[in-house]
Amino acid sequence: MSCILLLAILIFQDQLIAQESGFEGPAAATTLRIAQLFIVVLSGFAGVCLPRRPHVFHKGVPVDGMKTVSALGRYSFDWIGHLLALARKNKRLENEDLYNMDHNTRSKDLSEQWDKSKHTRALWIEIFFEHKGAFCIQWFLTIFQAFGIFAPQFVTFHILQILEKRVPGDSVDPEAWIWVLTLCLTTIGASWVEAWLFWISWSEIAIPVRSQLSALIFQKAMRRKDVKGASKSTKKDASATRDISNAMGDPVADKPEEEEEEDDVKGKQSTVNLIGVDTKRLGDFCSVNNLFPGSVFKLVISFAFLLSIIGWKCLLAGFAAMSLTIPINIYFSKRYTNAQDRLMKVRDQKMAVVTEALQGMLEI
Repeated sequence: MSCILLLAILIFQDQLIAQESGFEGPAAATTLRIAQLFIVVLSGFAGVCLPRRPHVFHKGVPVDGMKTVSALGRYSFDWIGHLLALARKNKRLENEDLYNMDHNTRSKDLSEQWDKSKHTRALWIEIFFEHKGAFCIQWFLTIFQAFGIFAPQFVTFHILQILEKRVPGDSVDPEAWIWVLTLCLTTIGASWVEAWLFWISWSEIAIPVRSQLSALIFQKAMRRKDVKGASKSTKKDASATRDISNAMGDPVADKPEEEEEEDDVKGKQSTVNLIGVDTKRLGDFCSVNNLFPGSVFKLVISFAFLLSIIGWKCLLAGFAAMSLTIPINIYFSKRYTNAQDRLMKVRDQKMAVVTEALQGMLEI
């Protein structure tokens, strides 16, 4: 980080020097400036090449090496290169070829971490505080992504301004080369931030959230199964009571027993839906929740950028034209949501029918 800050300061100083004197002066001074930039880049590169720790094993299997390799290997996704090469060589991957997950992804560790504290607030609030570090990194990268989208256009705009002022036949202003270097760095940085944001959203948020909630649902389902087994005697006593009542002429309907069986079927299919559908949707939402603040950041930056280029009148006209499509988007979004609700109901009915058929086959 210190090398990055120093490099930014040096580039800014060189830009000011280029504006004032155009690097006109002793050649030794220019050589020293270039050497200084080279040494800063080399020092930063050497710093990010140091490995973080030795290899870690879990039950005799190597753990995912994302947090083991150097910073350069981590942020360039180099730690997974061996696995990709193996997949290309063998045309497939077996379970034995994969690394073990780290403690931030294993469902056992996530469920134990959840049980360490009391959870009295809403579920989404508790999920946020359980993974607040990853969410903060996600939003921080979202802000950088908003700047990175418009940074190449902003730099290109300044390059075009310099070229417009250039008289035909004259040499290119040295300031233009500074902006060209900045364009290269901003383009690479924007692509890197986008790739790393995608990785954080899924590997650090979506997958751990889904794994944690699925483990908790499984634990509760197992406890519920034990309670059901313990209550069999109660059901038998209730059945005997109904038989005695019927023998004595007391009209006792069998509706409560049917309702219990129906509730049991609904409970099974609701558990399947919770694990197979709801946890996946919740994990997917956690991975894309940054789109909401990201849209606000992009709008603010784009408005500021357009105001400096075309003025407020043209900006207002373009924004009015874009606003006309919002009602259409809302209409089709509601239709899509209603279609998803109908699909869920059909899936529940299908699960109930399949469960009933399987239970009938087992009884036969």
